[in-house]
Amino acid sequence: MKTGVCFIHGSMAVMLCAIAGVRGQTLPQPGASFQTFMTKCVWTWYGEPKAVYYKGTAEKTYVGYLRTLTNPATVEIASYNHKNGEIDTFLLKSNFGNDDHNHPSIIVRNDGRIMAFYSQHYGAGLFMRISHNAEDITQWDAERVIYPDSFTYPNVYQMSNQGKNGNRIYVFFRGSGGAGQPNLIYSDDGGTTWTPPVEFFQGTTAANDRPYVKYESDGTSVVHMIIERDNRNNGPVPSFYLCFKDSAFYKSDGTLIRTLAQVRGGGGFLTPADVETVYDPANPHLDSNPGLTNLKGSVWDVGIGSDGRPVFLFDIFDNDGTNHWYHYYRYDGTSWRRTFLINSGTFIGAAGTAETGFAGGLTLDHVNPNVIYISAQVNSVFELSRWESPDTGTTWQKTQITSGSGLNQNFRPCVPRGYVGGKVGVIWLCGQYSYYTGPFSCDIRTYSFDQIQSVRQKSAVLVASPFGLDVRRSGISFTLANPRASSLRLYTLGGKLALDCTRQVRSLGAGKNMISWSGTALENGGYVACLDNGASCVSRTVAIVR
Repeated sequence: MKTGVCFIHGSMAVMLCAIAGVRGQTLPQPGASFQTFMTKCVWTWYGEPKAVYYKGTAEKTYVGYLRTLTNPATVEIASYNHKNGEIDTFLLKSNFGNDDHNHPSIIVRNDGRIMAFYSQHYGAGLFMRISHNAEDITQWDAERVIYPDSFTYPNVYQMSNQGKNGNRIYVFFRGSGGAGQPNLIYSDDGGTTWTPPVEFFQGTTAANDRPYVKYESDGTSVVHMIIERDNRNNGPVPSFYLCFKDSAFYKSDGTLIRTLAQVRGGGGFLTPADVETVYDPANPHLDSNPGLTNLKGSVWDVGIGSDGRPVFLFDIFDNDGTNHWYHYYRYDGTSWRRTFLINSGTFIGAAGTAETGFAGGLTLDHVNPNVIYISAQVNSVFELSRWESPDTGTTWQKTQITSGSGLNQNFRPCVPRGYVGGKVGVIWLCGQYSYYTGPFSCDIRTYSFDQIQSVRQKSAVLVASPFGLDVRRSGISFTLANPRASSLRLYTLGGKLALDCTRQVRSLGAGKNMISWSGTALENGGYVACLDNGASCVSRTVAIVR
């Protein structure tokens, strides 16, 4: 629901609309870090987690990425301190290849030490490093090779109800040479020793039928996974669901397929005949868009609902990649329910060289899988939006985040695992991307919805917050604690500076002040007013409609 009031300036009517009431319909605002978080970075969408929120002694978000300032690129990690805004970075490994598959996956161990896992695309080994101190990425122990064979896409999860002492650490990965089948290894001693790999699933041995898998864990005993069979290169083939729980494999209804001990002990890996089909291109009977038949499909993310049941995001696309139809799947305890979301447009990358199955991408908020972030084309540019469902996926409310991005594409969003608040709510790549080996020139952008303020209408005045930033009839009213250290800026919803009042603010005195709208040349649209009064910061979202 919207509330608004009209203010008159001569012959021009200006409406300052404060958005309140319904989540998902608010105008977005950048929070502390809508601008670039890190320059010249890239990642693919299979290795996870790429980012982790962790609150211990400190409160930080950790982000892993492949840094492309040089060729070959470098493996790096950054941390954002939510208390003071400080960003630390560390170079984990140099000369690691210009390939977006090579970014690291990270977790925070129970003792607060950060673990990073990384491999090259079909690289000869999995590398691991552990931070020397808890919640600190500035010092690391020596690099180790924990698996010396072919390896791609590490997916790392810590399971508190498994292992001799609890907190078993699993790494799921694509291995086994050119056939690229799913494997797992695990450690019960914090990463000091690791089991031999277990190949737990096999599509076929054909090089163009490699299974691609997305995973999500509840952190205790369960890993949900969606397995696709290289739809991008192999034509329309089914995709499957598999649950790994307490060292055994199950279907969604709890039917036991095989234990890990049986797979390891000679019972054999699972095959498509053993697991549960969730996408059949020849029979899309679950689809709210039934015309999408005999098309390819690719999984983008997997999550777990508050009921403990799996959720996943799936992209169905035509053979030339000019249409990508995003879908939301949710298991209701009896069957899978699928909802069509949006046709996101064509593939990302340079025509003639890019893989047509590379969509802009979408991701879940893993703490609340009723929230998703979507990259879709708007006027031929990939823009980012936030979608929220009030009814577990049947209907959706959309909020646009980026707009008018020009040559910059916004794609491959990611919500940090464990995110419950703070100033790094969603991260994504912004820039130019041609192919998985480049060239690419992408930066990491961040965004937070945490600071959106509810408002009330009073005597033709919209009061933004108790922190001294009020939108009034004739302008913006605010309180300055230290004028010489203060600033006031208005940004577009895309994060671009629209009006900088800092010089005027610093000429004022301490206490209550006002800057008039008169004489400004702001165009119609939504804006974010950000005030630093010399002692604290506050921001306020408004829309101007003439």
